[in-house]
Amino acid sequence: MLKPQLHQSALPTKIPFLLPKPFLHGSGHAAFPVHSSSLFTKPNKQVRVGYKHGSIKSIASVTQQTTDVKAVLTVKQTVVDFWSDIGIERGLDDFTDLFGKTLLLELVSAELDPKTGLEKASIRKYAHKIDHEGEDIKYEADFVVPPDFGEVGAIFVENEHHKEMYLHDVVLDGFPTGPVHVTCDSWIHSKFDNKKKRLFFTN
Repeated sequence: MLKPQLHQSALPTKIPFLLPKPFLHGSGHAAFPVHSSSLFTKPNKQVRVGYKHGSIKSIASVTQQTTDVKAVLTVKQTVVDFWSDIGIERGLDDFTDLFGKTLLLELVSAELDPKTGLEKASIRKYAHKIDHEGEDIKYEADFVVPPDFGEVGAIFVENEHHKEMYLHDVVLDGFPTGPVHVTCDSWIHSKFDNKKKRLFFTN
């Protein structure tokens, strides 16, 4: 008996491309399922809405406003001042008045810094001449006081003139509690004779 000969194909075996299983529409035509997701779909971005701890506190601190305070100093012109108006020092003092740096005024807080326990930073401004009527000479300085400065406990005064002057009083106007009146009635020496500033307390 002759055995049938089996011939093997020389072509390599092809792996069929697997397609998803079709399903039948009501019309009887085969169709492939369509998936809603695709490679071109952009992922949704997640957005978190919230606030940082302490943000409300920082906003509240911004609402605290500074206080504009005007200081008016009254200097009395004496007989000694009248006769000392003649000379080179008078000319130098006139230039000092012209540049608005007659008196250096320094506000000192009555409170200590709660964080450090030390004195708070003082506020310095120059007072310039604004009026001269009779024996009264008026000088003025404008301050911007921060909300945490507290009450004024004392005032430093430095005389930028070459001759001493008689300071009658200092009035600080602009505080919510009302004007602060400081009675001095004292001679203020020139800084060129003595570098030490004069100190006057508000109480």
